[in-house]
Amino acid sequence: MISVIIPVYNIEPYISDCVHSVLSQTETDLEILLIDDGSRDRSGQICDELALKDSRIRVIHTPGRGISCARNTGLEEAQGEWISFVDGDDLLHPRMMERLVFLAEEKGVSGARCAYRHIYSDTENVFENTYSFEDTEAAKLYRPEEYLKKMLDGTVMYSACNAVYRKECLKDCRFDEGTKYEDVPFTVKLLHSIDSILYIDIPLYGYRQRGGSITKTMTPDNLEHLIRAYVLQLQYIKDFFPGLQTSARAAMWAAVLNHYIAYTSGKREDRKQYEDRIRDFSRKHRLTVRELTHPGIPLRRRVAIGLAEISFKAAAIVKKRLMR
Repeated sequence: MISVIIPVYNIEPYISDCVHSVLSQTETDLEILLIDDGSRDRSGQICDELALKDSRIRVIHTPGRGISCARNTGLEEAQGEWISFVDGDDLLHPRMMERLVFLAEEKGVSGARCAYRHIYSDTENVFENTYSFEDTEAAKLYRPEEYLKKMLDGTVMYSACNAVYRKECLKDCRFDEGTKYEDVPFTVKLLHSIDSILYIDIPLYGYRQRGGSITKTMTPDNLEHLIRAYVLQLQYIKDFFPGLQTSARAAMWAAVLNHYIAYTSGKREDRKQYEDRIRDFSRKHRLTVRELTHPGIPLRRRVAIGLAEISFKAAAIVKKRLMR
């Protein structure tokens, strides 16, 4: 059985579609754990209504402690052999669970992940393509350190979702509570707890991009949470994957630069406070020349970080031009 853990907080317009995409899986041996984390809209009520219609759904109401606590609650309650995390506004391809578990069991690995695609509209046909699920070239096996390197380089997404993991591997693996960007440190602990991971380069997970959400979250406090998550990640990497410390520090700079670009794309009243925190970050986390010339860091990232150490504004201008 697969335990699908879905944190729910104020996502009334999306939660039904998300749950139905899980109920529609070709793999039917599921339990769906809806962790209503103190929603103030009708999300919790919708969860209860869904549970009345399908016995595979269990709803747990918690007093609003954050997504990390919600996911940890789900881990404590999960009864399946496999665990999958899904965000409550996202959607799954009908064969996602079937293919991930089948291939993981066939290869004898502890986890399997798939590619994702963005969802920009409520009306688009999310998974309109016919995928060749028998294409063996789409599935590749990685050692945990190899896959973490791809995450740090930005080749694959930081996310606890779009995957299945054996429950036994997560018994000592929990999300750090009290911080946002919880997937960033969690993935390091998760990869340390498994022997290998299979990656399927087919987009079976739909990651919703909600209009205006990014703009609203680009604040000085949000930047502080981002830095804290990457500092925590670096601590875990020092313990579990010491050879990737330089890549982890470069990934932190890349994440902060992306945050800066998003923040400065709009008019802000708290700009001085934000710029102060950027300067504080630059002072505390400056890379050495040896780190900046490390061959394990992609050239474009080295150039961007080098510029950002001099001027975040200049680095943002150059990076935006390169992205055109």
